[in-house]
Amino acid sequence: MPYYPDLEWIIGVCSFLGSSPATGFTPRQIFHFFITCCLLIGFPFLTLWNFVDKGGATLQEVVERISNFTTLFHALSKTTVMFFNRKKIKELHKNNQQVVERILHIGIVLYAVGYCYSNLGQALSNEIEDVTQNIYLSKWETLVLDRKSKDFLIFFTRTQKKYALSAAGFIQFDLDLDMFMVLVKSALSYCMFFRTMEQNAASKQ
Repeated sequence: MPYYPDLEWIIGVCSFLGSSPATGFTPRQIFHFFITCCLLIGFPFLTLWNFVDKGGATLQEVVERISNFTTLFHALSKTTVMFFNRKKIKELHKNNQQVVERILHIGIVLYAVGYCYSNLGQALSNEIEDVTQNIYLSKWETLVLDRKSKDFLIFFTRTQKKYALSAAGFIQFDLDLDMFMVLVKSALSYCMFFRTMEQNAASKQ
């Protein structure tokens, strides 16, 4: 089975082992964090070994594995940055300039992903849905069986397939406005997750 890493899962493992970004910055925590990262890096290589041992791999399967590995290392790099910059993150609210810059950065990213990509994906899905609905309501069941009707039925069958933007298979989900809202919701959940971890760490001190 393909390996689908998730940033929240990685942070949860780091928190369980005592190396989350909300804990104290001590040599012991640094040691725990690097041990955790080394263990996490080993998981996708075990998946790759099982994948190669199976044999008969297609190009699509290779692209899926590469995409999963890229996501894993990206998540690990982000977690590492948060781990070593936790002090700056906690003091971010004291610097108004950084707050404004981060808000503008988040706004630009949301605009790029939401309008430039998700909006196009949603438009594609709407067009396909309209074509499918129009074909279904065109009284196709009354057609006489000839060459044209057979071509029509083939086209009708093809419209039942779901079409979406996937970046040549590198995106493991349909990129549309619904998925964009899911990503925004996940980002807010991560923020609340970090806030809860920081409050718990502050209450233990």
